[in-house]
Amino acid sequence: MPSAPVRDLLSVIHRLTPRDEQLLMWLHHHQLLTGNQILRALFGSQRAAQLRLATLRNLGFVTRVARYLGGPAARVGWTLGLNGARYTHAVLGLAPPRPAVLAHRNAAIAASPRLSHQIGVNEFFIRLHTYARHHAGHELNQWWSEQQAAAGFPDVHPDAYGQWTADEHRVGFFLEFETGSQHPPALIARLDDYRSAAEAGTRRPILIWVPTAGHEQAVHQTLAPHVGDLLVATGLHTDEPAEARLLPIGSPPGRRLRLADLPPLSAAEPH
Repeated sequence: MPSAPVRDLLSVIHRLTPRDEQLLMWLHHHQLLTGNQILRALFGSQRAAQLRLATLRNLGFVTRVARYLGGPAARVGWTLGLNGARYTHAVLGLAPPRPAVLAHRNAAIAASPRLSHQIGVNEFFIRLHTYARHHAGHELNQWWSEQQAAAGFPDVHPDAYGQWTADEHRVGFFLEFETGSQHPPALIARLDDYRSAAEAGTRRPILIWVPTAGHEQAVHQTLAPHVGDLLVATGLHTDEPAEARLLPIGSPPGRRLRLADLPPLSAAEPH
């Protein structure tokens, strides 16, 4: 049976809640979120999340993607439907999306060999957002995608950029998400870009998020001769980002920091 045609945005936009609007903007910038990520970040129960996503899907705001990425079952994710793309484009002042272009975008997301990497990057920030929901005085102030970070910081190419506040202490950081497949020359080249940007006035801590303690040790050995005066710290995928004990490269093993211990943004820096 063919699916029902998507109704015009103006006839359904009144059905969006502020939570829906936040989800749609996330999907615009960060491509895809798993159902579990959406549940933890925005909902109080699995049933509430499932029912709302089903409603948004029926209204054309989101679409479902399933792909096998290893493990016992396919990973189920969500990205923008046609009305979701119409909404986000209208908010951002972009030209209305063409259905064929959106279909191509979603197919490219689903088929991307970097999909696991993208889900991992998004997981880091979803955990921060979720932590802030349950801990007063904490806030994820900015979550920029790779594309947004490249526009805001043209001299570097992080996987993402974030700003985090803990008890009025606000930090900004570049995120490099490691899957364990990055070769040492590529890591060193990215560090060289950060050094050049710092010399030009763009200086932020660099957080390298790695899968295992063994990989963390290898990253330290590779990058220690190249860090110079940059602040580069590592953390583990399994850690809670807000509470992780980050290890600065070039520091004694016992000198671990929390995210909120990174140098604060100055009042002169853009927030």
